[in-house]
Amino acid sequence: AEYGILFDYIFNFTEDREKNIWVGTNRGLYRFNPEGQYFSILPAHRTGLEKSVEIETSDFLETQNGELIASTWGMGFFTYNQDFQPITSSILTQQDKQATVMAWSMVQRPNGDIWCGMQNGSIFIFQAATKSFRQEIPAVAEGKTIRQVAQDQNGNIWLGTHAGAVIRWNSDTESFTKILQVDGLVSRLYVDAQNRIWVGTDKDGLYCLNSHSGEIQKHYTSNGSKGKTLLINGVSDVLQYNDSIFYFGGNGLSILNTKTDSFQYFTEEHGLPNNVVYGVLEDDNGNLWLSTNNGLCVFDKTLGQSRRNFRKGDGLQGNEFNTRAYFKSPSGTMFFGGTNGLTFFNPKEVLEIKNYQAKSFVTNFFSSGSRLRNIESIISPDRSKTEPVFLDWDQRNFGFELGGLDFTSPDQVSFKYKLENFDSDWSFVGTETRISFTNIPPGEYTFLVKASSQNGIWEDEGVAIPLVIKAPFWLAAWFKVLVTFILALLFYVVLRWRQFAARKREKLLSKLVIDRTNDLLKSQADYQDVVDSIPVGIYTAVKEPDRELIFNFASSLFCQLSGVTEKEIVNSHRAWYKNVHPNDLASFLKSQEDAFHKKEAHTWEGRVIVNNQTRFVHIESKPRKENGKTIWNGILYDITDRKLAEASLQKVLNELEERVQQRTLELAKANEVMSGDIALRKQVEKRLHSSEERLNLALQGVG
Repeated sequence: AEYGILFDYIFNFTEDREKNIWVGTNRGLYRFNPEGQYFSILPAHRTGLEKSVEIETSDFLETQNGELIASTWGMGFFTYNQDFQPITSSILTQQDKQATVMAWSMVQRPNGDIWCGMQNGSIFIFQAATKSFRQEIPAVAEGKTIRQVAQDQNGNIWLGTHAGAVIRWNSDTESFTKILQVDGLVSRLYVDAQNRIWVGTDKDGLYCLNSHSGEIQKHYTSNGSKGKTLLINGVSDVLQYNDSIFYFGGNGLSILNTKTDSFQYFTEEHGLPNNVVYGVLEDDNGNLWLSTNNGLCVFDKTLGQSRRNFRKGDGLQGNEFNTRAYFKSPSGTMFFGGTNGLTFFNPKEVLEIKNYQAKSFVTNFFSSGSRLRNIESIISPDRSKTEPVFLDWDQRNFGFELGGLDFTSPDQVSFKYKLENFDSDWSFVGTETRISFTNIPPGEYTFLVKASSQNGIWEDEGVAIPLVIKAPFWLAAWFKVLVTFILALLFYVVLRWRQFAARKREKLLSKLVIDRTNDLLKSQADYQDVVDSIPVGIYTAVKEPDRELIFNFASSLFCQLSGVTEKEIVNSHRAWYKNVHPNDLASFLKSQEDAFHKKEAHTWEGRVIVNNQTRFVHIESKPRKENGKTIWNGILYDITDRKLAEASLQKVLNELEERVQQRTLELAKANEVMSGDIALRKQVEKRLHSSEERLNLALQGVG
């Protein structure tokens, strides 16, 4: 057997420095540690089973009558008395009537009923009054595994499912309500002293809920700055230390201070045997016991580091444990369940096991993958004498192979190293035994290495090997002086050459500046001639939002027509219209304001008084947007002759109109006289006609 001894003959016994007893037999060498027998495996046995079986424990519960119940995945329940002996209880009798019992988590209500979350989304309730099982299938669980069961201070039951649902059973209404849906599965439900519900998940961080309203009070994730967030989004366990300090298991151990909302983190670098932490229990002396994927860890929260580590070789059920599968009895005995059963122990007795330090050795020294020297020529086997190692420049890529002496768990020896004068801190490499360095600069160093056994205790002294890496010739002092002199000479030559070249460039630039200045003066004169030859005044002005108009340019003709100087108009835009005729000023200002507001072309005609002479002018400008500003380019020209011609023409038109009106009156009078003559003529004709008729009648009578 793995932990048995087979022999026909025993040849000898011996005891090592760690109090291990070594037994030499005809069938091999065996080791026994009498000081390490403080862990016990709780037998997985009950009525109906011929022998103990290996079980995967999921939860523990101590009932109100003192029974211990272990729930398992696939094997139902196992019950024990206070002496940790298997017993037959009512819950075992009733479970035999169930087709399958795949239990996850348990809690006992004040009335004695035991609630257990099951694989198929149901709840098995062992009723204390009738000593029988009753099954509840909450519809809101949707048939998903109920992994977690917890009871708050109001007697309500909280459920967490594999599909991420957080459900509350109200003890007053006896109804189920979904309170929260998280991403992933619910790995832990914890009720703190303030009756808040902490919900740990596998990938959605950690929630803190108000147990009465279900409101989310806090949601911690890994998003954000270190020291204010979780290391990862998975939390497997929660433990409250006081009103503001909480411990979280997951990726290592995290400590939350709710007053400052800040985190501390502890991982393998602080001596943990593994970063996967399943459960956290506190013993009566304030030590934290962490169940991990690689054994049990005793963590000293005051020092912030592992105090001891224990593994399967120390008597544990195995190195891998399960989430939530732990329990501490009123007597202080601790239980931890894993993939191969459950371990129980007295933490005080376990911590009395004497610590033995592992011993580190350097077994090989190499450079560029090749062994350089026999290690015994560098350091003696008892580490009492050490010779310095001298390395050439091309040997600056080197390394060491390590070994650790620990008889109890030789495969669990861990190492940390430091290259003094190069590394600022120790580097933790776990059980890795090959250390390499690359491109180390020349200088004097000391390679330090220390070993730690599985108990997490580092040896006091360790190994120290002096190293000297020789500098190449190009790093020697004489070579540096020579290079410095050559560089200084080159610098002097280059400096003199640059001074000569600078003076030459100065002369050339001076000539170019003079030529360019002359060209600019000529171009400016030519431009002015062109502007002056245009028969209209030209100007450019800029208008910024909420600011007055500013003239940038005004031609000489513009100034002449407006009766102001260029200096006056550049200093104030109001200067140019100071000579506008008083009767025309209002129309000018209104047309200008409308143009500015609409950013449309501006056109205005009116009178100006220059040198006591009144003349007519025409102004016209158009806007253009540029860099948030409005540029107005405009023209101004004299229209006096046109206005005078228009006035003369208007005068002729007025006179012609008067004559037409007079002739019209004369014709009207003549027409009136003619109308009277016509009427008189008609009367005469009528009278003549009447006389003629009377004459005809008279003649007829005579006849």
